[in-house]
Amino acid sequence: MSSSKNLKIMLPTFNLQDFYASPVIPLPNRNEQFVFGNDVVEFTYNSHGYRTHEFDSVFKHIVVSGCSLTEGHGLHQYQTWASQYESATGITVFNLAKGGASSDFVSRALQNWIQMYKPTLAIAQWPNPFRSLTWENSLSRFNLQSNSNEVYRLNLKNGIENFYHNWCNNIISLDYLCKLKKIPVIHMCLESKDVVDPALGILNNFGIELHYDMKLPDRTWFFDNSAFDQLHHSEWCNTKWIERLLNLTKKML
Repeated sequence: MSSSKNLKIMLPTFNLQDFYASPVIPLPNRNEQFVFGNDVVEFTYNSHGYRTHEFDSVFKHIVVSGCSLTEGHGLHQYQTWASQYESATGITVFNLAKGGASSDFVSRALQNWIQMYKPTLAIAQWPNPFRSLTWENSLSRFNLQSNSNEVYRLNLKNGIENFYHNWCNNIISLDYLCKLKKIPVIHMCLESKDVVDPALGILNNFGIELHYDMKLPDRTWFFDNSAFDQLHHSEWCNTKWIERLLNLTKKML
């Protein structure tokens, strides 16, 4: 059992072959408990290493992916927006999110899935553009600004294009495949306009609408640091995100 002070993102260990395997990128599936004061949060993973249902019965369903905000760090699984969305729609939601993930992981996880299955809807929660995936000793590594390696720091030094180019490419690639497969897709980004602005014109040219935080009624995402870990967003925020998502997807289901 881990305390909140020792809480760490469970890092992926997949190789390049795994990354392009279908239908899912294999991840570690070690179950854990995290203690936050008087609260204990269970992290239970399926046999493929995801905090969601087993993949043994895939019928009518919705597939989602993202980073820790979608995996639900600091929350019980039933409190996450993916679980709440399942309850609200009555449709099984398979959650392919992973804490610390970059857009590379989100795009590839969803593309691998829809090459094998045809969901009713795909929802991509795009992480911050300044996250990346690199390889060390043939294994993957998630890079955040607070947890970066030499390659990451060099790319950052040489220009933000190193990050926005990759971010746009991952969104465009997923969107193209969804259109090819006739699968509705929602692109959500829990960031404000200043973070996504360098990409908006590019995405618009490809007919892609990015649902970011516009600080307007029905066009905002709500944020706090009130999850049990005091780092991520609360159940209330996840519920508010669902309200916006239900409005965006009501004609797609």
